[in-house]
Parts: sequence; structure tokens; C-alpha cells
Amino acid sequence: MKQKQIFTFRDAEKQVAPAAFSIMLKPAGSACNLDCHYCYYLDKAVQYGGRQAVMDDQLLELCIKQYIRANEVDTVQFCWHGGEPLLLGLDFYRRAMELQRRYADGKRIENTLQTNGTLVDEAWCDLFAANNFLVGLSLDGPGDIHDAFRLTRGGKPTFERVMRTVGMFGRSGVEFNTLSVVNRCCEGRGGEIPLLPRRGAQPLHAVPARRRTRRRQTGTPPSADRPARTRRGAAGRLVGLGRRLRTFPVRCFR
Repeated sequence: MKQKQIFTFRDAEKQVAPAAFSIMLKPAGSACNLDCHYCYYLDKAVQYGGRQAVMDDQLLELCIKQYIRANEVDTVQFCWHGGEPLLLGLDFYRRAMELQRRYADGKRIENTLQTNGTLVDEAWCDLFAANNFLVGLSLDGPGDIHDAFRLTRGGKPTFERVMRTVGMFGRSGVEFNTLSVVNRCCEGRGGEIPLLPRRGAQPLHAVPARRRTRRRQTGTPPSADRPARTRRGAAGRLVGLGRRLRTFPVRCFR
């Protein structure tokens, strides 16, 4: 009887295809200036004894150097995420851009970044535009839906501040798309969300809320925030009405 072949890690190392992979960098850890009702990530600080693990300059340089060198392809993409990655400030990202240029070695470097949009000002727009960032902007649709869940630590709404960021992106030529968490509040209102691409955004991406939200000191989330029962659920009904959405990748919280 012929023995079944087993593909090992050593076999994988012998493959002729160039090494190509991507990573998601969270330089501010789970730190965030908002307190969204459905957030699953703020509590991650307990894994570090209650403190936020922040990337220092030494680790930043090591990460950038090794990541670029390990990718044996012409284009290397950095994905900056959080928490809220802008909490580390402009100087951190200026330093990151300098390090990318230093270690690029002829490769094309691309940057994407996900933000809640409340800390963006003209200086951030200048950095994004000058370095060709693709920015993901967290925006849950019309103001009444967005402000039902995406609140400051003091329980204040954020929709108007995020829309000011949309305006700054448009004036500065920053390429961006939007990321929306959808739930029962969104049912039947998909047609209201595509107004954002008409104002300069790229495709809208949606993430269905699939777990119950936590009660916060700032109050109890609206009862409409119950997760959909099925994979299509509220997200499916949103798509059915919002036909202008160009892409719809779906991820589920666990």
C-alpha cells in the first residue's frame, strides 16, 4: 500500500514562488478615544495588565525593516489599525514614512489605515495625501444610526465630526472608503448610505453585528442593536435596498 505523502513546513520552504504576506499593525493597541456600544476590542488592555501596549520607535523600525525584507515581491502594503491608530500622533507616522523609504530597497510601499475620523485635521490630511494612503473611515450611515452606537467616552455623538473629516478628505484629495457596522436599525435604510460615495468615498464595506453589545456606564444601547439571526439578516436587507454599494465583504464578530 502506497504511503500517503505529507506536506511539511520544510516542503513549503522549498517552494519557488516568492514569499508574499501581509500584516496588520496596531501600534496603539486597543486604545481608542471612543466608546462604541458594539466594540469588542477595548477590553483587550486586560491582557497587558490593564495598560495599553504601545509600539515604540525601536520596535517600529525593526518591524518595518523585517517586514519589507521578508516580502519578496515588488509591492509591500502596511495596514495600520487599532483601536484608534491616530492616537500615536503625526510624528509617529512621519517617522514610519521615513523608515519605509529607508528600507524600501526599490519596492513600492503602500499604506492603508482605519480610523474613526474624529481626530483628523488638515495636517493629517496632508500626510495621507502626500503618502498616498488609502484611509478606511468608520461611519455607520445616517446620523441617527451612527450616533446611536458610536459615542465619545463622555457619551457624546460623533457623526457631525466624522462628516467634517469627509469634507476635509474631499478637499485634500485623500483616497478613502467607509466601513459600517450594520444591525437592525439599518433595515430598510440601505438607500441612505450610498450618498457617501457620491461625496468622494470609494466602496462602502459593511460588517454585521453578530453578538450582543455590552452595557456601558454611559447608558444602554438601543434595543434595535440586537444581532441579526442569520448571516444575511439586516446586512442582506441593507444590500437589497442599497444597490449602489460597489463591494460588500462580510466579516462577523466572534
